[in-house]
Amino acid sequence: MPWQHFMLTNIVGAFLWATFYGLVAYSLGRQAEGLSGWIVFVLGLGFLIFIVLAAIFLGRHEAQLTAEAEQALPGPLKLP
Repeated sequence: MPWQHFMLTNIVGAFLWATFYGLVAYSLGRQAEGLSGWIVFVLGLGFLIFIVLAAIFLGRHEAQLTAEAEQALPGPLKLP
């Protein structure tokens, strides 16, 4: 294939590829905007519930976790 023909088809192909993927990404982004309000709310609520449950678990099992940690690494820790 002559280089002039190759360059022309390469430029046209790159233009079409960039246009297609740009339009697809734009339309997906516009659709995600509509869902983002609910998704952010649900994820935030889930994260808040997780933090509360983790705090409750740690509060109830603090003595047991401390004993297990001390058994795994007895004595004071030495800093390098």
